[in-house]
Amino acid sequence: MFAKTQSWTSLLLAGLVAVPLGCGNNNQPSRPVVDVSAVKGKVTFEGQPTPGATVTFHPVSGVSEKTPAASGIVGDDGSFQLTTYKQNDGAAPGKYKVTAYWTKPTDPDVDGPPLLPLKYSDPQLSGLEIEVQKGTNELAPFNLVP
Repeated sequence: MFAKTQSWTSLLLAGLVAVPLGCGNNNQPSRPVVDVSAVKGKVTFEGQPTPGATVTFHPVSGVSEKTPAASGIVGDDGSFQLTTYKQNDGAAPGKYKVTAYWTKPTDPDVDGPPLLPLKYSDPQLSGLEIEVQKGTNELAPFNLVP
């Protein structure tokens, strides 16, 4: 009888350990919903790179499962690559309004003062629009001004 109880206990414990390991992140799809194309670009402000700025591509048709937004972080040289599902995978082909948001770092958990005019953080006011084509996209630089 003891062996039978021990077997059930072992099986129960193995099941409890396996369940959390089998659960995935439900916030991200297990595979991309739409095909994306590589997108590389550069952002400058008054001719200077904008390291640490976030560039976001907002679909003109609105964000949905079939038209996701894409974003990237600007590097020290002003360059960025877009990410939709996984690091630097790109964006779905289509038309986008582009925003750029850049703040002065003050604290890791708090945004500092903006380093770009706030119009660039609003897709309706930025004046930046682009069309992503199927395949590799090397964009002309976004040269932002006050």
